[in-house]
Amino acid sequence: SRCLPSSRNTDIVLWLNRPARLAWHQARLADDLRPGVGATVLAVLGIVAWLAGIAVLLVRGLADDGRWVRRPTLVGLGITVAGLVAWATGLYMG
Repeated sequence: SRCLPSSRNTDIVLWLNRPARLAWHQARLADDLRPGVGATVLAVLGIVAWLAGIAVLLVRGLADDGRWVRRPTLVGLGITVAGLVAWATGLYMG
């Protein structure tokens, strides 16, 4: 059994035509699928901000008695959420 791309007759004819199939595959291989520099930088900065937000949350947000300190906790959560949004945006753009 052959793996055909779709059930339409024109696709089957092209799939069975070896030169056309090779040209189709070579065109797919020639596409540059790497993410752009901006998307990569945004994703990396997002990861760094995410980890920094977690660090702020744990180091400054927790008091010695185990209670949450309101302002540093909110700042840490804000940095964490902003980092996650930046990371996801960088992945989406890439």
